[in-house]
Amino acid sequence: AEGKALLSGDGKLDGRPVKIDWEQFLESDGKPYDSKIKAQLDADRDLRGKLNIGLDDWLEGTVPVKVDYTEYQGGRGEVRVEGNLKPATVKVMPFEYSKPPGVDGVVTCTAILQKGAVQEIKDLNVKTPELDVKGGVMVFEDVRGVSVLRRGNIERVKLNETDTMLDFEIGAGGRLKVGLRGAFFDARPFLKKKRKKGPYDGPPVLASVDVAKMRSSDTHIISKAKIYLDLNKIGLVDQLELDALAGKGALYMRLKPDPARGVTVFRFEADDAGEALR
Repeated sequence: AEGKALLSGDGKLDGRPVKIDWEQFLESDGKPYDSKIKAQLDADRDLRGKLNIGLDDWLEGTVPVKVDYTEYQGGRGEVRVEGNLKPATVKVMPFEYSKPPGVDGVVTCTAILQKGAVQEIKDLNVKTPELDVKGGVMVFEDVRGVSVLRRGNIERVKLNETDTMLDFEIGAGGRLKVGLRGAFFDARPFLKKKRKKGPYDGPPVLASVDVAKMRSSDTHIISKAKIYLDLNKIGLVDQLELDALAGKGALYMRLKPDPARGVTVFRFEADDAGEALR
């Protein structure tokens, strides 16, 4: 095309097969963009690392992707991505969820880049048999040349029974602050006395919850639940506060440290004790 350089065909990207369509304006002043690339390739952990995308806490394995990349003047880029999650492991460890390889899944999103570094992911949608994420926004921070996920929000996340809105922030030490608001929250992963064999390999968590209904055990659901949870890095509860309705009355529970005495104090009150203790 006049004023453009064009390239189309099969090639290699860092040793990986790639199908590519590329176009670039020879002179981009006054043009809507500098260049465009459409590509199909397999994005494995090594390639994600070389692209400075730090998602190891959430994703393992290879994801076949279709990429539509547009670069604008000033180094800004926009990447539309559609990925096949079937070969990969998808993890949401604080909720004890892991989609193994071989189970269907798809992810779509748009990434905003500046000089090649990911700054933001928007319009994030993830679909697996158990997990449905819609309208996600994720903001990254450059940490020694690596784009590390720091905060975000999701318009709606469904994970098995859980159906909420979510916002989160990941601190420099890896602590996950998360807020959940919505119709239903399955709290069993956070309330178990005994976890699965092997060490907890998720981050420490500070969580706040405000939901219409909450599952507290396999057989028990409470309503109008408000929770504050502090889960430490080895998966144990340091602090838990709960206000809710159980049966015909109010439920009040506190598990809090007492620094003066060096102990943890538990306090429990229930208007309908029989229902609350089910």
